[in-house]
Parts: sequence; structure tokens; C-alpha cells
Amino acid sequence: NDRSTRRTETRIGMSGIIVAGVEAGGTTFLVCTAEVSTNAKPRILHRREVDSSHSSPIDTIQQCVEFFEDFKPQGGYDAIGIASFGPIGLNETDRHYGCILPGSPKAAWRNINLLEPFVKACKGTKKMAVKIETDVNAPAFAEFLEMKDLLSSVAYVTVGTGVGVGLVVNGSPVHGWMHPEGGHVPIQPLPGDKFKGYTWGGKHH
Repeated sequence: NDRSTRRTETRIGMSGIIVAGVEAGGTTFLVCTAEVSTNAKPRILHRREVDSSHSSPIDTIQQCVEFFEDFKPQGGYDAIGIASFGPIGLNETDRHYGCILPGSPKAAWRNINLLEPFVKACKGTKKMAVKIETDVNAPAFAEFLEMKDLLSSVAYVTVGTGVGVGLVVNGSPVHGWMHPEGGHVPIQPLPGDKFKGYTWGGKHH
């Protein structure tokens, strides 16, 4: 069938390990499979964008799960990495590990377990490495790996609905109590500014 054919194609000519990747965003999820080896840059094998801007997280996750199942190698993936918007639970000993935390501004996603369905879909008969990170720390760490012979720490800034800051200090991603944000800092409008989008109000102090 089509699924077994795809699985065979995924393994043909592969000399490295096969990794599943998820970039979980508030408007789009990017999912991919890639070949990773020690002697070459990672190579994207398959890629898909899934809409996440609606109010049905389960539908978004299910579409991503089906993507990984379609291209799943025999024996399963060697590893899965997830970079997610937050705040998300990163403490492996906490009951919220792998879940969007209750304080998320995205109400529909609160308490949604991202990790479990992806691990279940990607795991096979062999051991699979699992890593989940914030969507700012993950690219910060990727930049660090590219330059680790020259530096020990990296600050990575993303500008979107908020200003996210990812930190790698002495080779390790920095985790705090919450998903690290460098933005959402209220500023006072200038006199005469009639913009109505300030969620904290338009009063001057």
C-alpha cells in the first residue's frame, strides 16, 4: 500500500538517522522528517504545513500525526524534536510535562498534551530519543551548535505577537518558571495617539 511504499522510500539510500521534527506555532505547525548524520548537514526528506489558527487543537495535532505515520520508517523514527509556543511544560518530573500550560493566552490550547500523541505516532520497535523545547530556545540552541567552537553562549530574539528571547548559557538552554518572553511589556501611548489596540488601556500616567 501507499504507506508501506513511503516507509521503504524513506530508508532507501539513508546513511544517517531519521528524525521527526515539529515547529508548533500559534497560526501554523511545520512538520518534517529529516536525515541527520555526523558528516553532513541535516537533509529534509518530507515537509508539511498545518493550520493551527482555528479553535480545534485536536484537528491540528491529528493532521500532524497522520503526516508522521505516512512516512514512518520501519522500526519507527530514531528521534523526535518539538519546538513549541508556550508556555509549555519542560520539567520531565511535572504532570504538565509536554503540555501547553494553563496560563497560555491561546485559550483553546490550554492543558493540551503536545508530546504524547507525537511520541505515540513516531515510536516503533527501537529506542527513540525525545526532546521538547520552547520555540525560542530551540533555534537559539541550533545557532549555538553551528558556532560552538567559537562561543559558549547565545541570545536569540524573535519578534512576533510578543518578543521571545531564547538563551543558551555555557552550552545549555536556560529554563525559568515560565516560557521566557522578552516582550508584552506595556508602553504608554504618546499624546494624541488614537490607536485603540492597546490592551492595557490608553490612559497616560
